[in-house]
Amino acid sequence: MVDWIAMLDGLVYVVKTADHPHDRLKERTKLGPEAVAGLQAKVDALNLTPGHYHVPLKGEDGRVQGYAAFKAAPGVKRPVFATVLAPYMIPKGQSLEGKI
Repeated sequence: MVDWIAMLDGLVYVVKTADHPHDRLKERTKLGPEAVAGLQAKVDALNLTPGHYHVPLKGEDGRVQGYAAFKAAPGVKRPVFATVLAPYMIPKGQSLEGKI
């Protein structure tokens, strides 16, 4: 979510206040923020090597509503929560279903 845009000395500055994964959760699923609450801590506890991973996000009916995607980031030793994919999108990497 872009809160404001400003121009200073010929440069455009954009300020985002919402987290990208939470924006995508809202745009791509009908799930609330509780669906991803604590996921980063659970993934960190697995002590994974940097790479691509995903966690299926299931609704109350047990059907996959989307995927929480984790990936390597510069200067970070563990995968970070990068985005939420819609159920029809194909996530990269290894599924962490059953591990968290």
